[in-house]
Amino acid sequence: MLAAESVAAAIQQAVQGALQLGTLELPPCTSDEEWHAFRGGLNELVYTRFGLVVEDCVPVDLHPTIDFAAQLLAASPVVYAPAPAPAPVFTPEPPSTSVSAPAPERAPAQASAPAPDARTDADADAAALRRLFLELPALAAGMRALPMQEGDGSFAPMQGILRRLALAAVNANTMPSLTHSAPSRRLPEKTQQLRATHALAAQSALDEGWALLASMRSGLEPAKLDDTGRMLSNLEHSLAQRRSTQP
Repeated sequence: MLAAESVAAAIQQAVQGALQLGTLELPPCTSDEEWHAFRGGLNELVYTRFGLVVEDCVPVDLHPTIDFAAQLLAASPVVYAPAPAPAPVFTPEPPSTSVSAPAPERAPAQASAPAPDARTDADADAAALRRLFLELPALAAGMRALPMQEGDGSFAPMQGILRRLALAAVNANTMPSLTHSAPSRRLPEKTQQLRATHALAAQSALDEGWALLASMRSGLEPAKLDDTGRMLSNLEHSLAQRRSTQP
């Protein structure tokens, strides 16, 4: 069972991704019609991705609690050029006849360790593979439920899409460990970083797949089927690279 905070964070991430991809639209000064369209899309997104239903969704005015002017000022800082300083005047000192004692030796400075990333490669890789494990079958189910008209030529391409999604799900579900190629053989750090990067690329392809599913609900146009094939190629390539042990 997931904690409420984890579910809220996952939903927030999904909504932000849909807004970036254009699947959901929430323009400034949203009208009533635009808000109802956003609410319908949000309900579909949350139900498709998480199996939840949005019972209540109302706009909230954040002006009393958020200083938007301060946020804009912080996002666009003003850089002031320093005033030119007068050139220093050096006065030569007379030679000294006293012998100064040598300066005491200083201990070599120790380089401070870099601050660890908020999200390690292992965490990012595990989160991406978990999403692929849970959502690829759901994405395939959504694709399978799309309405098709007889004679529109979409049956054969959709069968190919569903077959590739099933193979991608098997590939993701049997993905090897991030850190080891065998029980006693640990992978180099560079290879681990590349594996995590490819897992995140596969997750991005999954997000694009959800956006394509939403767009195909209005009709299975050939261009959308081609875009789905391209998304699957990116997904398959990323999964193959994630499985590879070569840097």
